[in-house]
Amino acid sequence: MRECTPIWNSTLQKQTAIILLLLIAAPAAAGDFGGITLPNYKHIDIQMANGGSKYVKFDGGGLNALHITTDPTDHYGQVTETDSQSGTFYFSDTGGRGFFDDLILMVAVQGEVPDNFKVHIKASGYQWEPIPVLNKPPTMDEATHNEGAIDRNFTKDDFIYAPQTWRPCKENYPIYYGQDMSKNNPEDRFYIMFIDLGVGALGPNSFLDGLTDEGCAKIEYSFENMETFAAFNAYGWCNQSNQGQGISWSNDLTGFAETGVSGYSVKGTKRSGDTGGSGDDRSGSGIQGSNLNASTTGSINGTLLAFTAPGPAEPLATGATAELRFPVAIPENATVDRGLLFVYMTDAKEAAAGADITPTFRFDGKPVMPAVTRDLQGTGSAPMAGTFSLAIPPEMLAAGDHTLTVQMDAEPGATCRIPAALLVLVAADPGKPRIDYWIADGCDDVLADLWEGTTADDATTEVKFDGAIDRARASAAHLYVVSTAGSGQGGTGNRVALNAWDWLNPLQEGPAGVWTATLDALPFIRASDNTVEVQSYPVGAAGDHLQNRNAILVVRYEAESASPGIEVSSGAGAVPEEEIGSFALAPEEEVRYTAEDGSLVLTFPAGCRATNSTGGAVAEVTVHAVRGLLPPPGMAMERVYRIAPDNTTTGTPFTLAAATPGTARNATWYRYDAAGAAWQPIETTLANGTATVSVKAFGTYGVAAPLPASFTVGSNPAGARILLDGAYLGRVTPATISPIEPGNHTLRLELEQFTPYEADITVPDNTTLFADLDGLARLKFDEPQREPGLDRTGGVYVMSRPSGAAISIDGKRMTLTTPRVILGIREGSHTVQAVKEGQSFDTPTKTVWVEKGCIIPVMIDAQDRAIVRKVSLESDACKGQGCTLNGRGPVFRLPRTVEVAGGSAFVTVQDGDCYISHRITVTGAGETVRIAPRDPAFCGLLVESNPAGAEILIDGFRTGFCTPYLIRNVSDGPHVVTVTRPGYLPGGEEILLTDDRNADIDKHLTFRLEAYPYGSLNVTSEPAGGEIYLYNKNTGEVTPHTFRYMPIGTYEVKVVGNATFRTADDVTVRPYEVTKRAFDLI
Repeated sequence: MRECTPIWNSTLQKQTAIILLLLIAAPAAAGDFGGITLPNYKHIDIQMANGGSKYVKFDGGGLNALHITTDPTDHYGQVTETDSQSGTFYFSDTGGRGFFDDLILMVAVQGEVPDNFKVHIKASGYQWEPIPVLNKPPTMDEATHNEGAIDRNFTKDDFIYAPQTWRPCKENYPIYYGQDMSKNNPEDRFYIMFIDLGVGALGPNSFLDGLTDEGCAKIEYSFENMETFAAFNAYGWCNQSNQGQGISWSNDLTGFAETGVSGYSVKGTKRSGDTGGSGDDRSGSGIQGSNLNASTTGSINGTLLAFTAPGPAEPLATGATAELRFPVAIPENATVDRGLLFVYMTDAKEAAAGADITPTFRFDGKPVMPAVTRDLQGTGSAPMAGTFSLAIPPEMLAAGDHTLTVQMDAEPGATCRIPAALLVLVAADPGKPRIDYWIADGCDDVLADLWEGTTADDATTEVKFDGAIDRARASAAHLYVVSTAGSGQGGTGNRVALNAWDWLNPLQEGPAGVWTATLDALPFIRASDNTVEVQSYPVGAAGDHLQNRNAILVVRYEAESASPGIEVSSGAGAVPEEEIGSFALAPEEEVRYTAEDGSLVLTFPAGCRATNSTGGAVAEVTVHAVRGLLPPPGMAMERVYRIAPDNTTTGTPFTLAAATPGTARNATWYRYDAAGAAWQPIETTLANGTATVSVKAFGTYGVAAPLPASFTVGSNPAGARILLDGAYLGRVTPATISPIEPGNHTLRLELEQFTPYEADITVPDNTTLFADLDGLARLKFDEPQREPGLDRTGGVYVMSRPSGAAISIDGKRMTLTTPRVILGIREGSHTVQAVKEGQSFDTPTKTVWVEKGCIIPVMIDAQDRAIVRKVSLESDACKGQGCTLNGRGPVFRLPRTVEVAGGSAFVTVQDGDCYISHRITVTGAGETVRIAPRDPAFCGLLVESNPAGAEILIDGFRTGFCTPYLIRNVSDGPHVVTVTRPGYLPGGEEILLTDDRNADIDKHLTFRLEAYPYGSLNVTSEPAGGEIYLYNKNTGEVTPHTFRYMPIGTYEVKVVGNATFRTADDVTVRPYEVTKRAFDLI
């Protein structure tokens, strides 16, 4: 490249384009700075912090030519998020005019700007005297490159404009990528300054060769005392253009322009705690996880006791106090060996930036000092959460009531909530079996938001329990997990995993926003290196917003009938329960009580008399549903009842009967021995799906069945249909079958062009099977998939009408044209666009949801002509449930603002395993459309494909079943059915279902799938663990990894290590071969 001699041009200093720098800090009222309010988003003059003014025109368009990029050779740019407090990016031009005369800088800070805030900006680029001819770029002789055209600091005193939520461009246009403008969130208000940079940009259509940095403007930044979050955006100014003189261009943040999305943001330095805390790499509203500290361990003969106490309903202000009461019950003959108290804080809002809130604590009037772990409840200027850990001396922990006093000592104006506290006692008793225990604590805020690119794997809190477990002698093991969540933010999208097993939505609400799970861990513990994961798990696009606090693992040895080793009590000092019915006894006749939901039938025969402990007659019986009791080891117990009054017996047995569909042959009634804190089995009669027991004593009873076994099956190649005992399961390999009945089974795998495979298995003795199928060898893999769900990527099949359009993914222009399969795209939301010279697409960009392991079809049709309106969808009945629009992802939750093309559409709500469509009519932009509940008729939908084994999606939701399969839970009305199988182009069809009450199958669909040639791409590095990029986008995979079913062709592969990266642009995937590429990152 040829460098020009730097020449300072005073005219250009006055005629610059605009860059937007946004800083997010803690909220505060306006001070002496920021006194001017922007009157409009266009047709305004804006003042520069370094002198002068500029005219913002923006009469239309302006989002397709100017971009932000970290690589000057990638002109279309990308969205970049980083935590580096210094760095470099570029402003590029791809417009047909080929240049911008000027570039400027705008800085905005949300809330209070710290007094010692500073940002250093150095801008380098080309300068020239603006040409007084319409759309004429400068020549090489007229343009001079200036290194450091501006090179100075800006401080708090440079802010001119008062806080607002939008930026000049279009009406109500976002300030940063991912900002939800429909909420008008007060926390998204920014102070603003504009800075004149004095350089322009020259694009490819300037037809100038040998330009420094490809003609881009180079921006180097460094922050001091930037505590929260910063975002950059670009604007453009021209002297002579079709739009006239002024600012009429900016980078796109919404994804609706033809040339994609670009932006640059920086996370600040505000600390999130001493230990634990969320990971640094946060994306949009998604929040990544970290870990909890599991340093508290021990071994003792005795029991671990956990007592939860709810806190005050109202927030604590400075100087306020709150008392939390713990009714502590200690087993007879036991003494307290250790006491730990964990106090949970949420919604902590400081009076001033950097002023951490640490209350003072007294236990029974005596001061106790805490250790603390903090984390933000979100991103940017979100409030803080914290867990305070206090060691309580054993001598202070006798049986009886204890009081924790919390006093809010902080700067005036600070507030916080104390939703609850957990008191954990380790009670020694030589007469009890030995237990090993691990107690993890901390505060880790997590939120999976697939729309923002944060998956369940990202939003995971990890706990490692080190130490050995005598697996052969262990007779019970329980895992107790505690989290907090705000109202409406928990209970529907969480997952807890222990080693290879997981529970979906085990965390359920207790008192004051505390979410707990008590899980039988015995079948899943390992001899060492046990790992627990607590996830925000997306139901639709987002999971629960959790602050994960504690994880406790207790393993008891020998003594099968003894206490489980851990006892959990609520703040009331008793197991929580609810009265569900009552009735009078009439000894002279039979009395039968049936629970409202039909789950329990109590029968007292004629002549049955009930008496209390003093011999008095009992005339009335109450029935209570009990929650929170641990089930017997190795068993699942969904229903527990207490028959009251206590200490009542009968001379003649009465019966309890419970319906147990699906588990009847394994169900057993148990009676809870409160004195021994253990379940005792009772001889149970099983008949016609009902478990019945005859007893003579009132008390607490429950029906239990063995925990469901699971079986993982894989094959080479994958995709074989799985038949169990002759019945097709609607699944293909690799897959985990759960639940599966214990016992002997015959497993059969079928795949076209391969010999069927058959094996006898015994559950639970056998847990895995891998079959190397005999058949067409070229379709097999050297490194086959042995387990499901290991890959994080999927793909799209992009089509256009007319075909031959260039494809861009997330604003990145590719060398590929439609129609084309593109694989190796990370699960989540992406924009897909088609651009063809001489062809206008009314909707050139579509937002699609990529599912891992799936190929999603995308059609961009030049003949689609519909008015697009933005409307708000609301529904009281469907609030929080997963929904899709017009039968395609992404999945979202109501309420939600969406864009609807045309006047009619439909929304599908996933209710459990049912898919219910609702027609909606849109008449005007900005309106609110309410989705009313309806009573649908469910239809039978038979979906087949040739070849078989294609996964079935209904309205963008994964059903979990593969062709051929009859799905019976699809409502009448409009739907979209999609089938996808690796190695084949996906198929799809829009249908209208009606219910024929006389037919089992209401609709029969058959798809003929077309194969495409593919190979595999194996990427390795030294050292391992490098992040793999395809199409210059992070795939989410790390080395070593094999991308399977990749369309043949040449790929650019980049691997990023801790300190360096390597790129190869000549990686060619050949048909049915494995292409291997190794990278040296040392």
